[in-house]
Amino acid sequence: MSRNHVIGKRGRLPWSIPEDFAYFLESVKGDVCITGRKCYAELGSAIPGSGLHIVLSTQGITYPDAVVRPSLDAAMQAARTHGRDVANVWICGGTSVYRESFPIAEEFWATLVHADVDGDVYFPHNWQQHFPVEVSRRRSSDENYRYDFVIYRSRPTAHRKVKLLGLLGLCLDICKFLDIGVCATAAPREKASEGPADMVPIA
Repeated sequence: MSRNHVIGKRGRLPWSIPEDFAYFLESVKGDVCITGRKCYAELGSAIPGSGLHIVLSTQGITYPDAVVRPSLDAAMQAARTHGRDVANVWICGGTSVYRESFPIAEEFWATLVHADVDGDVYFPHNWQQHFPVEVSRRRSSDENYRYDFVIYRSRPTAHRKVKLLGLLGLCLDICKFLDIGVCATAAPREKASEGPADMVPIA
């Protein structure tokens, strides 16, 4: 996410950060990923390495490499019943799906790009109202951008039971859901600590 909340432009990211993309792919490997219909169309296929890709759509569309569900609630139920070996469920955009998940999210994991950029897709501007507490931050950069890997936390309430992960990995930021009953007997995998070198563990 840029300083001015941009997360997409014409179906693509307005920047390329290989470190973040690699971290994203490693994080979602073997897990459930959920996207809206437009985000799936921009990707052109299921997210590489994911165990199951669920697309939110009410248009009766089918995909060869993804499951379709009509709502976020239905998608989360499908994720819960997918398999006991699935540790994490990720929501991968777009904006309205992120906004819908805010009330039940414990944390927002973000990659913040220190630049103002042009774009046509934005992360919800009110996200800081839901995630006011900064837990950790790791600074990094490449030849084009300075950026931070940051984790924010919501104020605890009884109904908050999931986490959001905002990376730059694909066309939009990524939201990660943990501890939702997908893995009934096993503890969630601590994938976040396996990110790029020197990354501060954030899970």
